[in-house]
Amino acid sequence: MSCCPPNSDNKTEIDEPACDCGTGQVRSDIACPVCRKHGMTVNHTTPENTLKRQVRDRLDPDGSYHFCENPDCDAVYYNEKDTRVFGKDDLIHRVTVKDNSPDTRLCYCFKVLKRQALEEIAETGSTNVAQIIQAKMKPGQSCFCEKANPRGDTCIKDINDWLAQQGVRLAGNVISEGSVGATTTSSCCGPAPAPAQTSTGCCGDAPVTQTQKQGCC
Repeated sequence: MSCCPPNSDNKTEIDEPACDCGTGQVRSDIACPVCRKHGMTVNHTTPENTLKRQVRDRLDPDGSYHFCENPDCDAVYYNEKDTRVFGKDDLIHRVTVKDNSPDTRLCYCFKVLKRQALEEIAETGSTNVAQIIQAKMKPGQSCFCEKANPRGDTCIKDINDWLAQQGVRLAGNVISEGSVGATTTSSCCGPAPAPAQTSTGCCGDAPVTQTQKQGCC
């Protein structure tokens, strides 16, 4: 069984990152004490970097934290040890899934705002936000989602969900991790060289190689 879906040439949304991108978030088995919905686990480094300095002393150095992704809940981070939470006002930046302000970021690493997409949607009915982000994903250019994105993982899913809420269909306007040509492949971490040798790997039927990838992974 593969750890990620086979590549496809018929994409209608920004692809999820390749297998080794992101932080490997899993669904938390601890419910948010405010909305009682289960969030996602985050590494301690995420709230350490996304919370305002004046509230960071409230962080439990030994606690495990979770991200509440319920858009109707004001809580962002919670700890299984107590009912104290960090809310939206405790964060440096607005949270993509919790704030409708045009000044909310879609991509935290490259500072792409909802405003940029909304203005283009109003003018053309669509947006090239996917290409904007992809153009910034150059070989050797590091992403730092774990420290910048309050979710503690890549922004891809949140961007897809938000654009779907705006009624934008992304056919032909995608960040593709699959084959984009005879010689290159692309992922959330920028273009990677095509494999010189092929075998069956973790990503379905796609060729894999022992050569080192370029990009942030």
